[in-house]
Amino acid sequence: MRLSHREFEALQRTILELHEYRNIDTFKREVPRAFMEMFSSEYFTYDEYKIDPIGKKARMLEYWESEERTSSQTVQLFEAQLFYHPFTKYFMEGKVLTALKLSDFMTLNQFRSSEFYEGVFGHLRVDALLCLPVVGNKGTAAICIGNRKIDFTERARLMMNLLRPHFNQARRNAELVSQALQAKPLSTFNLTPRETQIAHWVSEGKMNPEIAIILGMAVRTVEKHMERILEKLGTENRTAAAIIITNAAKDSGRL
Repeated sequence: MRLSHREFEALQRTILELHEYRNIDTFKREVPRAFMEMFSSEYFTYDEYKIDPIGKKARMLEYWESEERTSSQTVQLFEAQLFYHPFTKYFMEGKVLTALKLSDFMTLNQFRSSEFYEGVFGHLRVDALLCLPVVGNKGTAAICIGNRKIDFTERARLMMNLLRPHFNQARRNAELVSQALQAKPLSTFNLTPRETQIAHWVSEGKMNPEIAIILGMAVRTVEKHMERILEKLGTENRTAAAIIITNAAKDSGRL
């Protein structure tokens, strides 16, 4: 299956948006809107659970949604029913991590007659659901988009799967940025004098070839230093690193 030009542009735009959200609060606020726009959906939710497969117990650790539909009663019912949910059964059998639709397992009439609908999804006003397993902080997590009546297409499933690594990485970056905003002096990261020089130019938006020219070094040498800088800062890309460095510089008064 191939995406249309329009679908590819929507996918690319959403990926770029995911990586624009600079802290976790902004990420949680803006991501639901981005997903709902991309998939023309009516509802978005992120759910994370602590699961005990032996005792068949589940506890919700975190959830956020596009609008307030989830009540404490809904959470309790979902926790009680989670192990009987078709998605949970599918993944507990060790099958491939992929986006799943409710319609993969039951018809709309069957779903509306189920205990899941009566206890949870009826209150959420959701008839069609497309969910994707993602990396959680402390438990098992998924992002879901929902609609009333209109089901999601196979193309939507493909696009959701393509977004998975980008969602995971962008969320991790947003969390790192939030941690960095609680600024620590740059000295706490134990950068060498040369790494500190390179870090300064990274915070100024310079790329490795530019830094190599400025400092009279080989590009490969700058790349090696960058690898160590990212490792010491605890981040995986230079955008998050630049924010950490800039905030550390503000905290110390200079870089």
